[in-house]
Amino acid sequence: MIKPYNFSTIILAQDLEEQKLLLSESIESEFLSIYEVEELKIDDAHNIIEEAYIAASHTKYIAIFAYSFNIFAQNALLKILEEPPANIIFLIFTNSRSALLSTVCSRMQIVDLRQKRELNTLPIDVKTINIKKIYTLIKEIESNPQSQQNSKEMLTDLLFTISAQKKLDSLELELFRNASHALNSKLAPHLAFVALLLNLCRY
Repeated sequence: MIKPYNFSTIILAQDLEEQKLLLSESIESEFLSIYEVEELKIDDAHNIIEEAYIAASHTKYIAIFAYSFNIFAQNALLKILEEPPANIIFLIFTNSRSALLSTVCSRMQIVDLRQKRELNTLPIDVKTINIKKIYTLIKEIESNPQSQQNSKEMLTDLLFTISAQKKLDSLELELFRNASHALNSKLAPHLAFVALLLNLCRY
């Protein structure tokens, strides 16, 4: 169970769903507002600011769960993060510190709950990969359901495996980003990886 934070805090975590559940179990709903989006946009920032200025006689937590943060949304939140209204504590949950501007990070304490793990090399050879092998791999992924976190780790391993064999071009980097967004949107892994894997056949 999460111990309520006493100061506005950035929490780096691998599993945001788990953190949201723990937070909800630790803080009564009347003292907690949760904003959960894939990308925090300017309209979300305005809604958060409006929520923060609603007077509260007890400590109230405004928790933001996002995988990416629009630069305009972050800039809009800077002042209120630096000087929160009375009894308001902000909590920002995300996977990566690099998703946030340094100016945002400098205004909040940071807690890193992520567990470090060794990267795994997948049995993929970009020189010999073909449609048949990709089809077999996709069917294997489909037949072995994984949690969202395990699927993200598999994507990281895939990035590690391919980048060790060749320099990634802009198209491949974009395909990895698209796959990551698809997983964040809870698309099945075998579907999220299709375009990325098929692209390997162009070599």
